[in-house]
Amino acid sequence: MLYSRLNKLRALDAEMQANPHMGKRVNKVARDLGLYNNRFEEIDTSKGCYQAVLEMIDRFFDGDIDQQVFEEHTRYVFVTDAYLIFTIDKLVHSMVKQIQAITVDPKSVELIRLFRSDKGLESMSPRTLSVYRLKAEDIVGSDENLYKINFNNEVKNMTIQLIGKDDYMLEPTAEDKYEDYVASYMDWVNTTEGIDASSMKPTFLTRNLRPQDEHLNKIFVQSKLQYKIDQDTYHMYYIVGSEDVFVRPTLHHSKPSGSQWQEWVESSTTGWSKNLDKDTKQAMEEEARKLLSNPI
Repeated sequence: MLYSRLNKLRALDAEMQANPHMGKRVNKVARDLGLYNNRFEEIDTSKGCYQAVLEMIDRFFDGDIDQQVFEEHTRYVFVTDAYLIFTIDKLVHSMVKQIQAITVDPKSVELIRLFRSDKGLESMSPRTLSVYRLKAEDIVGSDENLYKINFNNEVKNMTIQLIGKDDYMLEPTAEDKYEDYVASYMDWVNTTEGIDASSMKPTFLTRNLRPQDEHLNKIFVQSKLQYKIDQDTYHMYYIVGSEDVFVRPTLHHSKPSGSQWQEWVESSTTGWSKNLDKDTKQAMEEEARKLLSNPI
C-alpha cells in the first residue's frame, strides 16, 4: 500500500517533468503587486516534486513540521493528488507494529528462519515444496491456515492464496497427476478420484452373495495378481504369470432318494407331464413305450 502510493506520486512527477506546463507557474501580476505568498519558497523542487515530497516526509517524521504544515506543503506540490500521503505516518506506524509483532512471535520467527534456509536453494521441485509445507505445518499447527505468496518479477505483482489441505504448492505436472491417481486407486477404503461410482456395475452376481455362509471362514484367498498402469493412457496391463486365487470348499448336500426322485418326475406340477392333460399324457407314455420296446 505504501509503495503504491509513493509510486503514483513518482509517476506524476515524471509526467510533470515531461510536460512543464503541468508544473507550478508563478503569477507575475501577483508577485509584482506583492500579493504572492512566499511561505512555500523553502520547498526545493529542483530535483523534482517527488524528491521534494520525500524530504518533507523525513522532516515530518523527525518532528520538524506538524501535520497541518505537511498537508499544506504536499498539497502545494501535488495539488489534489497529495491526499495519498496525508496519513503516511499512520500507515508506517501500522507497518512497524506488524513487524514488531512478527519479531516477538516464536512461530513467526521460526517461519522466517525456515524461509531463509530454503531461499538459498538453486531450484525448487514439487517434493522440496512439499517438505517445506510439512515443516511450516509443524510450526504453525495443523489447524492453522497456510498461505502461499507468489511474486512475479516480470510484472512486479504479488498474489496471496489460501492453501487447502489437498492443494498443490506448484501446478501439478502429468507425473504428479499420475502418482495421485495410482495412490487413489490403491486406496481400497475410498472411491478412486475421478471415477463416477454411480455408473459402475456390481462385480459379483447377487445370487452368489451369501451373507450368513458358515463356510466363509474356510475359504482360501491368495492375492498375487500384478498389473501396471500406463502413465499416458492410464490403461491397465496384467502381468503374465500372476494371478489371484479364491477357493471355497464344496458343500456336501444329501442326495435325494430314489422314491423322492420318482415322485418328483411323476408329479403333475413339477415333473415331465407338467401342464399336460390326461389324454395327452397317456398318448405320450404309449409312444415312449413303443420307442423303448422297438429301438431304432
